[in-house]
Amino acid sequence: MATGVTSPERTAPPRARLLSDAAGAVTRGRPVVIIGTAGIGKTEFARALARSVRRPIVWVLGDEKSTAAPLAAVSACVESSPDPGSVPSGPAETMASAALCSRIEATGALLVVDGAEHLDDASARVVAGLIPRLPGRVVALSNGQALGPALYAALRTADAQIVDVPPLTLDETAALIGDLRHHRPDLAEAMRIHRAADGNPRHVRHLASSAQRPPGSATELEYLAAAVLAAATAPERDLLGFLAVASPLSLPVLGALGLADAVDAAAGRLVTVDGGLVRSAHGVPDPVIAGRLGVLHLLRLTERLVDALDRDGRSPADLLHRARLADWPAGEPAEGRLAATLIGDLLDDRLADALTGARSLRATGPASAIAAYTEAEILRRLGEGRRPRILARAALTDGTPESPLTEAALRHTLVAADVAFGSLDEAAADARPPSGPAPQPDLVLAYSCFTAALPEIARGAFAEAGRRLDAALELAAEDRTGIACAAAAELAAVRMMLGDPTAVERAVARARASAVDAVSAAALHLCEAFATACRGQSTRPRQLFRSAARTARNGGHVADAFIALTWAVRFGDRAAAELITDPALRCEGPAARTVVAQAVALRSRDGDALIRAAEGYARLGLSAHAADALAQGMIALRAAGHSVAANALRGRLDDLVAACDGITSPAIRVAVTGAVLTDREAEVLAMTALGGTRRAVGEALGILPTSVSAYLVRAHQKIDAAGSR
Repeated sequence: MATGVTSPERTAPPRARLLSDAAGAVTRGRPVVIIGTAGIGKTEFARALARSVRRPIVWVLGDEKSTAAPLAAVSACVESSPDPGSVPSGPAETMASAALCSRIEATGALLVVDGAEHLDDASARVVAGLIPRLPGRVVALSNGQALGPALYAALRTADAQIVDVPPLTLDETAALIGDLRHHRPDLAEAMRIHRAADGNPRHVRHLASSAQRPPGSATELEYLAAAVLAAATAPERDLLGFLAVASPLSLPVLGALGLADAVDAAAGRLVTVDGGLVRSAHGVPDPVIAGRLGVLHLLRLTERLVDALDRDGRSPADLLHRARLADWPAGEPAEGRLAATLIGDLLDDRLADALTGARSLRATGPASAIAAYTEAEILRRLGEGRRPRILARAALTDGTPESPLTEAALRHTLVAADVAFGSLDEAAADARPPSGPAPQPDLVLAYSCFTAALPEIARGAFAEAGRRLDAALELAAEDRTGIACAAAAELAAVRMMLGDPTAVERAVARARASAVDAVSAAALHLCEAFATACRGQSTRPRQLFRSAARTARNGGHVADAFIALTWAVRFGDRAAAELITDPALRCEGPAARTVVAQAVALRSRDGDALIRAAEGYARLGLSAHAADALAQGMIALRAAGHSVAANALRGRLDDLVAACDGITSPAIRVAVTGAVLTDREAEVLAMTALGGTRRAVGEALGILPTSVSAYLVRAHQKIDAAGSR
């Protein structure tokens, strides 16, 4: 086989000379073999090659897990022949070869074999037989491992062009980082990333964009899968998920699943529709898509698909899928299906259905820990504190949960209830990680890190909490349950309290990237509130906190609505202080009662009552809450003419702030000035102190720059006057 001229791929599409060599080989009727390590850009190179020779692509995807299944790699192509009548009857390989050849000739496509080293033997023989029949139409992608004997011999006989994509040089790494960040990095940083990435473009991109996962932790196809899912709408993601469970699926079954419009929207882009059957057309293997979606999401989709196949499955493919899924999940199908159903209800916010299912499942005995978790979590979301703790602790002590992931989820619910109850010592003790091997170790550890951060946040140990949450997000890169979004929202709050706007923006971006439709809407409102608060604003964050509370309450999440309104109260929002006293939003426990006491005192501007609330928080160990309530009490006392009493509390406030790693908040910023400022004066002062220009502050607040100047003058006059007394 001839060796082509090679050059490193810096960005997609590849360099012109490398692409030109491959395109020339195709034009001359030679097959092309693209080799290189995972992440070097082989798949994107193949796409660019197809564009350069103006041909569509028919994908054959080798999968290491399917090498024992004859014709597994080419089966989708066989079923997708545009002219079924042209396919002869006979041995399976002959039929597959004829169907695939017919499809390629009819469409004028390139046959791109991704993962050529992982083809099953029958698929490898089919592809090998097509190489002489379709000169210049076969492109194989390989990581350098040995190909099957038949495929290797056919490529060698056809004098295949080899394109060996090498690692990046240091200069190319620096240029790629510059493309991603829109500015050239310094040499030291470029060298650090280049060494860590070993010249691999995917790892360079990953490290340069501040991703935390180590190089080599995911395949290139997993990154492509992430891109496919990120660009898809929610119905399209469900469509791809169903096809990852079973493919092809008939139009009537997908219509019964409510995805007819999604099929129309995705046709020709994500799926193909042929003869009433729908198949994936995005070039990423269905098992990789399934891995990106996550186990819990696939369980939910499988449950729905089984029901739809029972009702509307009529095609041979439907009947085959129904037979294959008849015993799903293996072992104890009835209990397993019910467990998946109730978890799906929980994730989709069908809380009443989930609660009913959980109690039914607990009564049957099997999968009781899953049922206990579901019931405890729902009760916690509904604002209860006592029963969730009893249920979760009993499930952890009376038996062994079905899996470490179930145990991790139970502990998260238990610790969250402990914190809400103000039992921080118990929360810290309950936050230990599960023991034993886990099928999803990263997600289990992510749950554990997130859980361990909750009592640290409550105590005010924000630096340590931030480290734990950073670790949780690093480990939860594949999460599709909403835990990563929730952890990112907590991290945004932590970084906001520590006054780190850059870290807040990173956390907010991560929350958006990992949001789950039904679960994460309120968390995203909170994230936006924290981002604006970190720029010194207080009016806009209050509005966003109330929006988060409204969204959470509409979904039945009383506890999350209460937490959002608690943030608004801490920001001095008297409208939220009135809402949080609504009996429909009451949550159990001494911490919730103290929040309500703070809200009532804030509405009435009762400085003494605010100070008593601060003392109540301090007794519970909630130092950050205590600092905000104490600062609000000092502000109220000064407004009532009791500046001496307010000033006497300054030392106590300083101690609380120091105990919380030097946090800042709107109330604390005003309290330490010693002056009586209006909300607008305090907001303008904070925004300019954090670097906002008068024009930028005016645009953010909807006022003129001259008004900004006037507010600043008045604020400084008041502060100077307070300091002279």
